[in-house]
Amino acid sequence: MKAASPATRRKTLVRFDAANPAMTVFKTRYWKPRMVYVLRADKAIRYKKGRSRIVYIGETKRETRRPAGSAASKAMRTFGVLPGIRRIDVHPLTFRGIQSVRMWEILERDLLATFKATHGEIPFYNRQGKGKKFSVDRIKYFRKSRLEKVITLLS
Repeated sequence: MKAASPATRRKTLVRFDAANPAMTVFKTRYWKPRMVYVLRADKAIRYKKGRSRIVYIGETKRETRRPAGSAASKAMRTFGVLPGIRRIDVHPLTFRGIQSVRMWEILERDLLATFKATHGEIPFYNRQGKGKKFSVDRIKYFRKSRLEKVITLLS
């Protein structure tokens, strides 16, 4: 049998969706080297005490590249696991820092504690947040009412 010459081989088709980009990143003043971000789906997920669109609460460990990479990896896993979800949004949260205090870690912990108190469990893709240190009684750097409002607005 004779092999086909390069000129007669079938060409590979390049496909893409020009109307719906896979990821869009906006310039905003909230992108900081150290921040907390919330991944929010376009459809609410059922939790023990209600529904929420929040699927992940995380912090940047490797500068501002992390939220985009995290959103992409969580989105790929979400699309295969949770039915009906077609979009994941990234919401950066910033804060005024205090010298010698890792505020991004504290804000993440406090948001997880507030989410857990409001919805009965941690967000779908979070692993940390199940321990006793994640309780609303331990919140001291942020107003509880403001954290509850952030969770409610993003839910």
